[in-house]
Amino acid sequence: MEFLPLIILGVLFILGSLLTEIENFGWTTLCASLAIVLLGVHFGCNPVTYTWEHKLDILKHLTGYIGIGIVWSFVRWVLHLRRFRSLFRSLKAEYERHPKTDPNEPFIPSNWTWKQVWEAANLPDRYIVDLRGLRIPRASNHKARITAWVSYWPYSMVGYFGNLFFHDIIIAIFDSLRWAYERASKWMFRNDPDLS
Repeated sequence: MEFLPLIILGVLFILGSLLTEIENFGWTTLCASLAIVLLGVHFGCNPVTYTWEHKLDILKHLTGYIGIGIVWSFVRWVLHLRRFRSLFRSLKAEYERHPKTDPNEPFIPSNWTWKQVWEAANLPDRYIVDLRGLRIPRASNHKARITAWVSYWPYSMVGYFGNLFFHDIIIAIFDSLRWAYERASKWMFRNDPDLS
């Protein structure tokens, strides 16, 4: 059972990474706090006493940690801006192909997947609602997100790259099995000639 604390720490780290990626920073803080307490209990030290006795070492390490976090937050911000720009350009191109008649109605491109609609709807300020009201994302409007990227950069980094990795695996699996999905669709609707 000596591996149980390490397994729990691993689960807390993975959970913290997922929570950071979906921007649930309160629960990420709880995971990090539980990990610190678990480490203290496992190694038989009081985190408060340890911090007091090693304050200069902790200050040096904290400075390095925050420095790495600042670099990561800038990288993450640029990745966020690229995603926003890509989403905006595809939304604008679709809008220009099929302009709305009522400017007060939300515009959702007809060829978008549910994932694209979800991503656009979950961007700050609900950018999907009105193209005319779009503004370049400002860091001042994303303080919580950027602060979390600095504070929880190990979680954020693992969450971001893990998300990319698993997304690519799922797409590869789907692409390799697409023929089976297409056959199932054709078979299911073989007696419905009105559907194309």
